[in-house]
Amino acid sequence: MRIKTLQNSAKVIDEATGEEKINIAVPPFKISKQARLLNIHYVTPDQIMRPDIISILYYGTAEYIDVILKANGISNPFCIKDGMFLIIPEQSSVMAQYKPIYKSIKPRTQFQDMKRITPTDAKRLEFLAAKSSTKKNGSTQNLPPNMLKEEQKSKVVQGNNTILLGANLNTKKDEITRN
Repeated sequence: MRIKTLQNSAKVIDEATGEEKINIAVPPFKISKQARLLNIHYVTPDQIMRPDIISILYYGTAEYIDVILKANGISNPFCIKDGMFLIIPEQSSVMAQYKPIYKSIKPRTQFQDMKRITPTDAKRLEFLAAKSSTKKNGSTQNLPPNMLKEEQKSKVVQGNNTILLGANLNTKKDEITRN
């Protein structure tokens, strides 16, 4: 199924291959409160879990199911049940107010963006920065444990085409023999 607004979603360039991909974690649009109402739809038994049928009914195509789902705050189309009432926004008013949402897709940036974190997390980050600055080997980057620092690599390819995983983790190299 082709979804019209998915084409307008945030694009991501895969650094390894250079291929352009769609970031489905970022919503492609927001529905403004000024969007006009086309209809209120009563879901019948043949439309259970089928927003595509409802989209065809009102818009003439199944490409706008995401508009219907977004307008009704539905993230799982399989939760559409018999007897539900759905708001059907006017297509032209939604698309006229379409504003793509641009966010950084790098997890490091999202973690360090002070606008996005809660006050509790901000205090925790301040505490970690203060604590690591007092330590001789303290971290300059306070990141979650599952995130590599900028100078770390998750793998290293050696000259004999063997791959070492976790090569920058703190290990005692003299105790480890690698083949």
